[in-house]
Formats: sequence, C-alpha cells, structure tokens
Amino acid sequence: MIDIKLHIAMNQKTTPAVQIHVEAQLGNPQAECKGFGICTLDEMNTETWEIYRPNNIRRAKALLWFENGCLRFAFPENGMLIPCRAHFFFSGSFLVQSPFVLPKSICRILGIAAAAIPAGIYPCERDEDVFTITFPVEMEENEAIGANMLWRKAV
Repeated sequence: MIDIKLHIAMNQKTTPAVQIHVEAQLGNPQAECKGFGICTLDEMNTETWEIYRPNNIRRAKALLWFENGCLRFAFPENGMLIPCRAHFFFSGSFLVQSPFVLPKSICRILGIAAAAIPAGIYPCERDEDVFTITFPVEMEENEAIGANMLWRKAV
C-alpha cells in the first residue's frame, strides 16, 4: 500500500499550500445523496483520517487541495469499501450530477469566500492504490457574492 502523502509529493511539481483531510459522502445533493457526485464533505483531523474506515458504500476518505486553479481530490483505496470503488471510481471517470458547493469551513481553510464544483464528467486517474480527480471550480472572491451560489445547494 502506498502512502498517500508520498504519492502526492511524487506526482506533482509543487507541494500544495494547504491539504485538507475529509470524509466525503458520495451522491447527488439534489437527490438526497443518491446517484453520483459529492453530497457532503466533513473535515477530519489527521489522526482520525489516518485510521478512518468507512461503514457505508457512499462514504470515503479523501485528501483535497488546490493546484493550478483546480480542486484536486485523492481518494485512497483503503479509505473506501470495495463496492464504493466499483460504483464510483472504476469507470475511469467520476460523474457529478449536480453542482456541489464547498462547505464554508473548507473554503475558509483554502482562503476563499465560496466555491462550487460544476456538474460534469471528470477523468478519474488511478495510480497505485489512489484515485485522483481534478475538478474545475467556480470561485467567488467575497462572501456577499458567494451567497449567490447557495441556489446550488439541495433544498
């Protein structure tokens, strides 16, 4: 099994300024987390993230960071159940059925007011035992404008 931080360091030219450990709930936020996409992100401390093992097919641990204006997610295989891998990651692409607005807590850590991942189909690269997805993001510079992104959240 490869160390995810070593994997990231070996596969990029610069070290990200901020890396965030999260638990991702996969699914469409506009369909009560059924379907495909990212439904929720919850920040985890490093110690908890290291030992995290999901108890649900839709839950996975990930490391996220900004790189070249995009939001990158690294999902280690040991941070998800086998059915999760088969359902969300093995097609070579990752489907986001509806836009996902990043939680304010994560935006704060990244130093931005608001950001959203648009709906779309994104390449999912597999290297060793890590799936990496690069998402373009729609970012807002101030919180007042960021409030306009709230329409994308599930009602």
